[in-house]
Amino acid sequence: MEEDDELRWLIALVADTGMRLSEAAGLHRDDFQQDADGGHYVRVQPHRWRRLKTPGSAREILLVGSSLWAAKRIMDWQGDPEFAFPR
Repeated sequence: MEEDDELRWLIALVADTGMRLSEAAGLHRDDFQQDADGGHYVRVQPHRWRRLKTPGSAREILLVGSSLWAAKRIMDWQGDPEFAFPR
């Protein structure tokens, strides 16, 4: 967390959630959500720019620990308005 940049956010998401790298790299900023109880999660879903490996790969994942830190950094970032990782 000391080295605070997009690549480390991506690593934190993959490490704490079990998402495939391609799933995390293809996230839209709208995929990050907060529920009524204040919990944060990410919705893994197909997009026009990225398919999922299987239909069963679509899911919602609770964000905790470093993945929550990464999601908050992504949402606060003033970079690309659409994509979590625009590279």
